Amino acid sequence: MKKNYAAAKTLDLSNHLVMPGLINCYIEPSELVGWEEDHSKQTIKSNDNASTKNTRNITLYENEAELETEKFLTKIIKSGTTTFAYMHHPSTQIATMSNKLGIRSQFAVRIRENLSQDNTQPGNLSRVLTLYDDHKHNSLVNIAFGIRDPSALSPSFSKEISMLANEIQIPIQAILDNELTSRQNSSSQIKQSWLNHFQALGLLGPYFQLIQKSQLSKEILGILSNSGSNVIHCPSSGMRKAEGYSSIETIKKAGISAGLGTHKTYTNQSLSIFHEANLASLFAKHEDREPLAGSLKDLIYTLTLGGAHVLGMDEITGSIEPGKQADLIAINIVNLKPSSMEALLSSLIYGHQSLEIEHVFISGKALLEKGNLAQSH
Repeated sequence: MKKNYAAAKTLDLSNHLVMPGLINCYIEPSELVGWEEDHSKQTIKSNDNASTKNTRNITLYENEAELETEKFLTKIIKSGTTTFAYMHHPSTQIATMSNKLGIRSQFAVRIRENLSQDNTQPGNLSRVLTLYDDHKHNSLVNIAFGIRDPSALSPSFSKEISMLANEIQIPIQAILDNELTSRQNSSSQIKQSWLNHFQALGLLGPYFQLIQKSQLSKEILGILSNSGSNVIHCPSSGMRKAEGYSSIETIKKAGISAGLGTHKTYTNQSLSIFHEANLASLFAKHEDREPLAGSLKDLIYTLTLGGAHVLGMDEITGSIEPGKQADLIAINIVNLKPSSMEALLSSLIYGHQSLEIEHVFISGKALLEKGNLAQSH
C-alpha cells in the first residue's frame, strides 16, 4: 500500500479494532422532519407577503435548520455510522449537508399520488427522477423511492412506480405499519393486501426494502422470501409500540436479508446501531426461548456487509477488501481487554455504551479523529 498510495497521514492504531463502518439502514429524525415542514410553510408565507421582514426570518430559520441538521449528522458520525438511509420530505437539507460532510447515504424521497392535473404536488415521481439524475454519478448519495403509506396508492400509480423502478433499478423503501394501514381498512386481511398487490406488479425484489414496524406474519415472510426482498429490522421502535414484533432470528430463518435501523430517534437518542444490535439479540433470545439465537457474528455481519446488501451498496462498502471504498472505523479496545474473538464481539454488542469510537473514515477521508470531528469539518 505504501508503494502504491501516498498517505496524507500515518496513524498508529495499536490497541484498536479497525472494522468496516456501520450501516444504519433507516433513521427517522422526527425533530428534523418538523423543521423541514415548518420551513416549507414559512417559505410559502414569505413568498405570499413578499416582505423584507419575512425574508429575514426565513434566512434565520434556514440557518437554525442547517445548524440542527449538522448536529444530527455529527451524532451519526460519532456513532461510527458511515452509511445511513432516510426517507425524507421535499426539502433536501439533510441530503445536501451529508454530502458536504462526506457521509454515505440513501435518500428515499417520499412520493405521493398526485390527484390534481397540474402535476405540482411535491414529492412526485418527476422530482425523484430529477434527484436520481443529479446524483447517479455521486458514490456518496443514492436516491430511492419512499413509500410511507403503501395502502394509499392506487393500482395505476403503483404500476407506474414499478415500471420506473425496474427500468432504472432504483431502490424502493416502504414502511410496514399496521396502525397506518388500519386507517384505511379494519380487516387484517385487507391490511396486508398491498404487499400482495406490490408483488403482482413486480415492485418486490432485491431492490425492495421493507421497514419493519410490526409483526411479520407467515404470509408476509413468505412473500418477502420468495421475491428476494429485504427487511430493515428496527427493534427499539417496533418493540416500543407493544403490538407484537418479529425477531431478527425469525427473519433470518425465513431466508430474508436484513439490515438494522434506529428508525425513530426518540427511541434511540444516541443513534447507536450497536444498541439496536443489542436489543435485536436479546429480543431474539427471549422470543424464541433460545439462548443461542441472535448470534454475535450474524449481528456484526448485519451491522456491516448485511446492511450494505440491503441498501444495494455491498459492492462499494460494508467490508474491508480490494476495490471497495475505505469506509472504516477504529474502536479503542485497550480497556476491553478481550481474551478471544467471541469476547471482543460480545463487548461490541453488549458493552456498546462503553465503546470508544475514536476514528471514522469514509472513502479514506477522516471524518472523526481521536473522537473529534476532523478539522476540515
